[in-house]
Amino acid sequence: MMVMSAMGLAAMVPVAANAAVTGAQKTLVFLVNFQENPNDLPMSVSEADAMVFGTVNDFYRAASDNQLWLTGTVAGVFTAPMSNQVCNNANTLAQSINEQAIAAGVPLNQYDRYVYLTTKDACQSEGSATLTGLPSRAVINGPQPARVVAHEFGHNLGLEHAGAWDCDAGTLAGNCRVIEYGDSYSTMGNSDMGYFGAEQKEQLGWVSAASGAVAVAAEDGVYTLGAYEQSNGQPIAVKIPRGADPVTGKQRWFYIEYRQSLAHDSFLAARSYTLYRGDVTEGVLVRMVTEGEPRSRVLHMKPDAYFKQRYGMNDWKDPAMAIGDSFTDPDSGVTFSLLSANGNTADISVQLGSAAGQCLKAAPTVTAVQSVASGNAGDTVQYSVRIENRDSADCAATDYRVAASLLSGWQANTATVTLAPGASQQVTLAVTSAGNSADGNYNVPVTATSLADTSVKGSTNLTYQVIAAPAASELVANNDLVNISSKQAVTIAVKANDVIAQGASVTVQVSAAAKGSVEVLSDGSVRYTPAKAFKTSDSFSYTLFDGISSSSATVTVTLSSSTTDTGDTSTGGSTGGKGKNR
Repeated sequence: MMVMSAMGLAAMVPVAANAAVTGAQKTLVFLVNFQENPNDLPMSVSEADAMVFGTVNDFYRAASDNQLWLTGTVAGVFTAPMSNQVCNNANTLAQSINEQAIAAGVPLNQYDRYVYLTTKDACQSEGSATLTGLPSRAVINGPQPARVVAHEFGHNLGLEHAGAWDCDAGTLAGNCRVIEYGDSYSTMGNSDMGYFGAEQKEQLGWVSAASGAVAVAAEDGVYTLGAYEQSNGQPIAVKIPRGADPVTGKQRWFYIEYRQSLAHDSFLAARSYTLYRGDVTEGVLVRMVTEGEPRSRVLHMKPDAYFKQRYGMNDWKDPAMAIGDSFTDPDSGVTFSLLSANGNTADISVQLGSAAGQCLKAAPTVTAVQSVASGNAGDTVQYSVRIENRDSADCAATDYRVAASLLSGWQANTATVTLAPGASQQVTLAVTSAGNSADGNYNVPVTATSLADTSVKGSTNLTYQVIAAPAASELVANNDLVNISSKQAVTIAVKANDVIAQGASVTVQVSAAAKGSVEVLSDGSVRYTPAKAFKTSDSFSYTLFDGISSSSATVTVTLSSSTTDTGDTSTGGSTGGKGKNR
């Protein structure tokens, strides 16, 4: 399970969201202390409830435009069997609390997300959280404000840190470095409890026409944005293409937002007119983003500000582009300018420059049309996947090789498709599992890779379910010899001398007899009725079937007397069979 830690103590691990994260998030909150302080609390139960299901929930409802919210309860107070004099492993702590909670009757399996509010231990971080998997886990170290809980919960949803790209000679010039928590506008930074950036809202599936769209600058022109916090019917951001990453081939973008001191961004008002700043809400915020990667970096659009001249560093609480300023990207030639802003809307001029008419490569989309198939070990199953070319319209057609990554002993075909930008095609892949594969689910990654540039690729995951082959059937039908003393109907228990596995459900089918009629009774026995043509003997065959295999035998009926009585005779056995029903 991937883990993020606040205050930069854990490495960044990229995790892309595969689907929108929406709806009720069933959350269980634990209050935790340690061996040295079993009577201390990070906060009261009512305070924890108000913070998580009040303040944090309100933030997520607003940030998602009511598409996501928290429901749940505070489970109570638990003492971790460990010391607060050391920095405790979060997984170990969570596991010990879970075990105590289960013993106390807390229904953990009814919740998807666990939040542990602890008293302080020796860890320097404010908290840590898992990035993938359910149930998720967030550990908050010591009494912390709601901002920290919202930050760690953002990790649980798959978000990474919102950073800053800090350069010493201009916005994108000179020596540059990443400030891991440098985006002071986002809760995924480390300053205030502000809204997530548009790129993170896209990742979570929260961007729509109803909640505020993200415009794409496909041509030169002026793009109008609404205030990010309420959009006013306008897009909440515009993203401008800046060409493909030279290493990965992924599309790069500038994202521009117009942030105002409204709702959960109201903290911006307190930043204005201090430390040589003007009104920090007069400009637009600019981030650079690479498509398919969860990281974003806010850019400083005031590289010559007095703050920097005086202190020798950028002021990351005032990085917005001012009205009348313009910026040209040295890589793509894109130029954008802030023409005007009035507190409700902002007008941004975009000139794509050399980016207009250039080929912008992007990773193809690979979508499973049929993602799960089942078979026995060694079977061949088929899947369908759709490949879409997402290059810009100025690119030539691309040849993609579609192939599965397989375990040793497995086999699959490959396919090659040629797609123009925007075009898609469905491909069938046949995958054969190894004959010795154990029962279970196997992940089969499928990747579409550009033959011209192998760094340009997209993938999806398929599932091969190996199921147990049916056990060999224990089924043997044995011949029956039935003697009748008169020409009358006889009931024959044909299964009485057959080999049948205990508990098996077996059906009986019969062939026609030459000198009489044959029918199968409800209990699986057979009734033979002699016809006038019957003289001394007749025969017919029957077949047993248990759903896996079948077995056939012959029944011979002989007359041992010339008596012509009528009526039924029932026989529970026969002669000539050597098997045993078991």
